[in-house]
Amino acid sequence: MTIDDLIRAALDRAAAVAPDPQRIHANLAGRMRRFHRRRMLLAVAGGMAVVLAAAAGILGWHLRPAEYTLATRPIGCHVSIFFQPDATPEQIQGSGAGLARMPEVIQFAYESKNQAYENFKEMFKDAPDLVASVHPDTLPSAYRITVRDLAAARIVIARFQSSPGVSDVVEHDCRLRTR
Repeated sequence: MTIDDLIRAALDRAAAVAPDPQRIHANLAGRMRRFHRRRMLLAVAGGMAVVLAAAAGILGWHLRPAEYTLATRPIGCHVSIFFQPDATPEQIQGSGAGLARMPEVIQFAYESKNQAYENFKEMFKDAPDLVASVHPDTLPSAYRITVRDLAAARIVIARFQSSPGVSDVVEHDCRLRTR
């Protein structure tokens, strides 16, 4: 046996043990197809999740209770002027006259202590212990005011904050408005 024969025998044994290149290529091609199929499936599933989330959001917006719609609430901001317990009727009426002269004010209404108590009872009807602990005289009388926007609310607050008989002037609902 010559060296040539030995080399051929070694190459034949190596060729018998080595994997077939065509089989390797077929295996890799199958893996790549599965990988691409998996990527495509994930992309489609992600797209469907986005579409379903958007549809749920739109449907939830249209099916929300009516009390949360902007159409049922007056447009504008709300300001409350609360009076001190010892405020005189003249001080309260003077504030009302001042509100009537302000172009920033869309509408306003006076809320007596008894009306405030009735609204309090309605608001906290699920907390009877709290309602029982409050007497009508403990709640202040107030003017409930609707103004155009936050700037108008600030004007009303600045005008009445230091008025005689006024204990507090509070703005609410202004930052939630979209129109």
